[in-house]
Amino acid sequence: MEELLKKYDALVLDYNKTIVESFSAEDFSAYNEILFSANSCAVEGNTFTVDETRELKEQGINLKLQNRSLHEAYEILDHFKAYEFLFNHQDTDILTVFLQRQL
Repeated sequence: MEELLKKYDALVLDYNKTIVESFSAEDFSAYNEILFSANSCAVEGNTFTVDETRELKEQGINLKLQNRSLHEAYEILDHFKAYEFLFNHQDTDILTVFLQRQL
């Protein structure tokens, strides 16, 4: 078990040097938002790839869709909005905010 933990720690260090440290904090946040949104929407059957999700994030609905539906595009755009809302309101009781908007 100790050997596996050492291998794990080495992999984490390598990942941090290769991936995490190569991004600025802002770029790393955007990278994670795109990955999270693409994969979360894929669970629901969305067919956008990670690269297409990144392009949609960068270009918005102006993106020329090829073999993708507007429904899928809006699903991802809405996911971006929800992600950003939650990220920007980490210290807020989200249920309270939701209930206030319903009134």
